Amino acid sequence: MKIGRSHILSCNGGDRATGYTMNSKILLLSDGIFCSWLDSFRLNQWALVDRGGLRTITTGSIGEPGVDNHCGATLVRSDGEIHALIGGHHGPLSHHVLDSDSWRWDHVGKAGASATYPCAVCDSSGTIHCFYRCSSDDRWFLNYVRYKDGVWTDPVNLVIAAKQGYVYWTNGATVGPDDTVHLVFGNAKPQKDGGIRYGVSHICTRDGGDYWWSSDGGEVLTMSIDASRLALLDDVSDDRSYQTAEEIEALSEPGPVNYNYYQMNLSNPVADEQGNLHAILHNNRSGTASLCSWTEGVWRDRPLNPSLREGERIHPQSTLGISEHGDLTAALMVESTDCCEWGPNGTYLIAAKVSDTKHEFDMLCEPRDDVAQWLPAFAHSTPTEVGLLLYTKGRNAGGFGDNANELLTDVILAELI
Repeated sequence: MKIGRSHILSCNGGDRATGYTMNSKILLLSDGIFCSWLDSFRLNQWALVDRGGLRTITTGSIGEPGVDNHCGATLVRSDGEIHALIGGHHGPLSHHVLDSDSWRWDHVGKAGASATYPCAVCDSSGTIHCFYRCSSDDRWFLNYVRYKDGVWTDPVNLVIAAKQGYVYWTNGATVGPDDTVHLVFGNAKPQKDGGIRYGVSHICTRDGGDYWWSSDGGEVLTMSIDASRLALLDDVSDDRSYQTAEEIEALSEPGPVNYNYYQMNLSNPVADEQGNLHAILHNNRSGTASLCSWTEGVWRDRPLNPSLREGERIHPQSTLGISEHGDLTAALMVESTDCCEWGPNGTYLIAAKVSDTKHEFDMLCEPRDDVAQWLPAFAHSTPTEVGLLLYTKGRNAGGFGDNANELLTDVILAELI
């Protein structure tokens, strides 16, 4: 697999233009390919691209500029309409709907508060299910709101973090063929000695969001669900995913190597026609990744082992797609660092075709010392058009105090062949 045709959607992207893995950035329409990204002024942009010629048909913006580079929109379709949900630090979720006649966005409402990193899916009834991070004075929440018949529900504290203070969740949702809504999220569990065990947990709802179950399908979970009581997908004794108190202290300075980035350990999830769930799980301490699949109520873990060059490791996030035939393809980021770092220059992309019998890996772009080629995004709908990949090419400002910046990047839509 390699990049065939590519199309630069913008040279005015923000430093994290196509982030994050939680957000759905591509919708496949009869009119073309619909894409969104965040520009250098923190305004969400969109483009409709002709599939045949891979050229922009029309473009525009959504809403107002956000406060920082966390304000990228997530896209979802419901009853034929395109919705954009924009979250960011400290503010509510901002909801916009596209008028398909004028190609203009109407602001239709707000929901929640401190609604960062939204992910959203739509079930067969047309209900939009949205999940987002919400900060708190103590343990932070993974909040949940629903939109049906023009009304948002009040936010629910669906999951409460196992650790106090800062969390990422890297929350991802998808809908199975039986209308089960699946939610996966990072679960950082503090240990008695001051260390942290990093992993991922999964819950689901089979009744449209009223009741939630864990992977084992046992008793109904009582909200707010305590993440410390949930099993991890790879809940085994593994020193590679355990970070000591000494390591945490050594990586406590703000910036792209801060220990909190070890929490960013998921791709978006996908479900196949049989109802099996798949997600890429990242072990950011070892710089490795594996495919976790939930089949017949059991989680199975398959390591992904590309032939990396000396000094290289797999970056903390990825994107996963599934074809109408059930074939899985991941776009992984690779970096040349000796510890987990968020978006360093030199980061580049590889593709992984995953099956029960073998994994095939191909480099999609050569590394460059002056920029990162990162934040890949497949369409989150199921099945996914895995032949289309959106990504950012440019420098990362560094995060934390540098989230509001005006760095310029290229936003690229590429065909994989």
